[in-house]
Amino acid sequence: MAARAYADRERLQFTVIDFLVGLDHKQNPLMMKPDDLTQHDFISFQRLSRSMMDQLQGILKKRLEDEGIEPNPAELSKPQLLIMQRPELITSVLEEAGWEHMKVIAYPAKLAISEKPLNVGTVPFRHWGAIQEATCRLNPNIRITLDPPAGYEKSSPMQTQTPTPNDRDKQPRMR
Repeated sequence: MAARAYADRERLQFTVIDFLVGLDHKQNPLMMKPDDLTQHDFISFQRLSRSMMDQLQGILKKRLEDEGIEPNPAELSKPQLLIMQRPELITSVLEEAGWEHMKVIAYPAKLAISEKPLNVGTVPFRHWGAIQEATCRLNPNIRITLDPPAGYEKSSPMQTQTPTPNDRDKQPRMR
């Protein structure tokens, strides 16, 4: 709804594209703890335990210090709010050891299209092959093609393999 309002306000065209991402593990219905991280490949910042928040604090603190910024303890106490203000910091999380297998990371971000923070899902380039389908919700006759981003190498060992049609039926699905 925020994107539609923005498009109307700016006199832009608007449509919705849904991405279907194949996951190897079930989503965690509970609060995510550091010990759970290896057992899941989708994480939502709205479902993080205190110990996961502490881990994020460490990741973000290191990134800010590397940028020459002395992190404010109040900002670090709520890492999801810091990422909301500076969504580019999510790259630090994506690159962190132990997080490389995450196919989707969902977090709140402030975007130009809305006054309110919106949930954003990020699929790291290395998991481009996990995107199984893209459809246009408002006009199903529009065909969406998924060209890989520049620098994406399908043969790279870090890449996920695109599942065969039979494998897709067995995997957890997310929209």
